[in-house]
Amino acid sequence: MTQRTRAEMATQIATLLADNSAGDISAADVRTVATDLADSALWLDEDAVASVAGLTGTVTAAGLRTAINVEDGATGDQTGAEIKAAYEAEADTNAFTDDEKSKLAGIADGADVSPVASVAGLTGAVTAAGLRTAINVEDGATGDQTGAEIKAAYEAEADTNAFTDDEKSKLAGIADGADVSPVASVAGLTGAVTAGGLRTAINVEDGATADQTGAEIAAALDTELGSQTWRDGRTQTVDDKAADYTLQASDAFKLLRFTAGTAQALTVNSGTLSVGQRVDLLQWGTGAVSVTAGGGVTIEPSATLGLDGQHAAASLQCVATDTYLLVGKIA
Repeated sequence: MTQRTRAEMATQIATLLADNSAGDISAADVRTVATDLADSALWLDEDAVASVAGLTGTVTAAGLRTAINVEDGATGDQTGAEIKAAYEAEADTNAFTDDEKSKLAGIADGADVSPVASVAGLTGAVTAAGLRTAINVEDGATGDQTGAEIKAAYEAEADTNAFTDDEKSKLAGIADGADVSPVASVAGLTGAVTAGGLRTAINVEDGATADQTGAEIAAALDTELGSQTWRDGRTQTVDDKAADYTLQASDAFKLLRFTAGTAQALTVNSGTLSVGQRVDLLQWGTGAVSVTAGGGVTIEPSATLGLDGQHAAASLQCVATDTYLLVGKIA
C-alpha cells in the first residue's frame, strides 16, 4: 500500500468513507483506508525513540537545551558586530574604545607620566605667566626671529636712526671725502649765486662745453669768416656724377668727377656759391661735359663753356655774386 501524509489521509477518508448518499461503502474501501493508515502511522515497537539526550517521556524544549548545554536563542554563528556588542556590554571588560585608541596615538613612545616636584622652583599649579617669569622669557617669544622681523622691530623703536633705502642711495651719490664746509664766496660772488651770474664771473658762455668736435670748430669758423676759403689746404672731396647735375652750395671746394660715356651737363643756378668759393671739374668718362648758366648767372668766357675731352680738368671760380670764371682745359 502507500504511506501518506496527514492531509492526504484526510482527503482519502473523505472520499472513500463519505456519507452513504451516493451508494454503499464497500469493504474494499475500508481496507484501503485502513491499510494506508497503517503504513503511514508511527509504531512504538518499530519507529519510536526510547529517549532523547537521556530524557524520556514528554521532553520539553527547556529540558532539551539543558541536556545538550545550549542557551535559549543560540545560533550556529555570531557576527563580529554581535560578538563586539556582547563583549563590550559586559562589566569590567576594559574594551579598547576608538577615543582611547586616538588618545594612545597622541602619546609619544616612552612618555614619562612621573610627576615632577617643581618647575623652575615653582610648585603646585604652575601658570604660564608664572613660568615665563621664572625662566625670564617674554610672552609670545619665539625660538628665532627672521631678519625681516628683527628689522621691523628695530625700526619701530624711537631714536634708532635706522639707515633707510633713500639715505643709502643718497650716501652712494656723495663722493668720498666730500667737503660740506660752506664757502664765503664764489668767483667774488656771495649770497644766492645764479648760473648766469657765475658764467659772467668766470667768463664762460651759456652752453659752453669742455671740448668742441672738429666739425663744430669748422662750422664756427665758416660762420665767423663768412666763407670756406680757409679750408683750401684740406683734403679735397671727390664726388662722382654719372648724369646731368645741378650745382649745390655743399659742392664748394669739391672735385666733381663726371663718369658717363654720354654727354653730361652741369647747371649753375643763382645764389649757389659765395664769392671766393670754387668747384673743380673733371671729365673722367668719354661723354662731353658742358657747363650751363642758369637764370641770372654769368659764366666767363661766355663763348666756351665745356671741358676739352676725356681727362680734361677745369675750375669754376665764383668771382662776384652769381659771376663765375671757368679756367682750365676747356673747349
